[in-house]
Amino acid sequence: MKYQPARHIFGQTLPTLLVAALLAAGCESRNDATGLSVIPDYTKVTTETATLPLSYSTISAGSLGGRLTGETTPDGMTLNNIFVNSGYAYIGSIPNEEYGEVKSEYLTQFYVPKGFKFTKEVYKDKIDSVFLTLYYSGYTGDGAQPMEVKAYKLKKTPPMGDKYSLGDISAYTDGAELIGQVSYTAASGNGKTETSTTIRIPISKSFGQEIYDRSRKGDPVFASQEAFNAYFPGVYLKNGAGKGSILRVARTALTFYYQTKNAAYDPAKPKEGVKEYITGVQELSHTGEVPQASRYGNYDLDKLTSASASESGYSYIKAPAGVFTEVTIPTTRLAGLLKPEPGIVKALNSAPLTVVGEPNEANAYLLNAPSYLLLLPRDSVQHFFESEFTELNTRLTAYVSTTTIAGSATYTFGNIAPLLSEHVKAKPSEDLHVVLIPVERTIPSERSGSSGSAQKISTSISNQILPAAVKFRKDGDINKALSIVITRRKDGAAF
Repeated sequence: MKYQPARHIFGQTLPTLLVAALLAAGCESRNDATGLSVIPDYTKVTTETATLPLSYSTISAGSLGGRLTGETTPDGMTLNNIFVNSGYAYIGSIPNEEYGEVKSEYLTQFYVPKGFKFTKEVYKDKIDSVFLTLYYSGYTGDGAQPMEVKAYKLKKTPPMGDKYSLGDISAYTDGAELIGQVSYTAASGNGKTETSTTIRIPISKSFGQEIYDRSRKGDPVFASQEAFNAYFPGVYLKNGAGKGSILRVARTALTFYYQTKNAAYDPAKPKEGVKEYITGVQELSHTGEVPQASRYGNYDLDKLTSASASESGYSYIKAPAGVFTEVTIPTTRLAGLLKPEPGIVKALNSAPLTVVGEPNEANAYLLNAPSYLLLLPRDSVQHFFESEFTELNTRLTAYVSTTTIAGSATYTFGNIAPLLSEHVKAKPSEDLHVVLIPVERTIPSERSGSSGSAQKISTSISNQILPAAVKFRKDGDINKALSIVITRRKDGAAF
């Protein structure tokens, strides 16, 4: 084939002209904002920032559901109902000048297996001693202060399955027989086991002997739990004297001591130091199969809820069953900011909330700030606790705080934009009222969040019962406003 030279146009080869055309096109697109003109308008997002002023108030813990709000005993103790899904019991009293005294007490029953018998042979069929034993795993307050606990035999069994704290307990305790009392200090109790500190309340040995004799004879009182309840309805444990600490009781038991044969003893081969008889122990304990009910009282709550307290510039939280802080977020103003415009789509993108508490006055009866606060809309608090939800059940409405410094009173709830957006959709003409509630969490494990950082997951959330308190300044710069970010884009879609 004969070679053909390239064609020339006005003295230029065709490939040269193509390169020049491409270069010219590139120069034109650089003049057009690097080609952004080809991006659809509906994908271009702009942002605007705003602030929503926050207002704070102090409300009674009993005003959020339950059956009891602000009942006052003759000695001036205020009782509020709260939902309790904890197996612990609490007993004691702590005074506090700023927040007022807090007191805890409880009623409990003991589980008895059908046909109950003592598991070991009792020497001479004689019981040596009987104690009502409180096994506690911790306390709050001044552990060196002398305290006293009193135990009464109940007139009837506490209610089963009712998880609200108690108010009037006269039906169970009026005329109840005092069966024992003892002094102790929370730091050391008056007894020890390998795993617990204990309070041992001595009760009549004759009661223990009667229990043993009845069990040995197969008495009908051990035919069922109901039969035993009729015979021994349970005990009421209250602070008898002293103020300074509250115990967290993991287990309550009737403990019987007696002498029993030592399996290591061989009369044919006497061994030095090996006794023929040693102390045996038998217990009847409270378990989840039988009822336990608590009562939490607060003194001087009016100092935190009165008009003068409101004018002090603070809102308050006091646990247990005391007061909570309510925060009003002006979502009606947010609804105005999100009001639709022709051809424009708006959305709330970010609303990170952090509240900062004031340090409590340091003294022997210091009430520590709660470890966690739960943020919930006021009208959903009762349902949340009664349903035993966690933040995983209510992703749009429940937020558990995190703290950056252990023991601090700074609570970060993260981005609450989903909650605000949902409220604006449902009730655009009503401001949102949320409540900050002190809670305890169970977190058995961690898992990785979408960002790759460790995210703590609650498997249970309950009202905090161990005493705690914190206050928030309402008129300072820190807590006064919520900063938000709103996104805007033109309406449209790809298809």
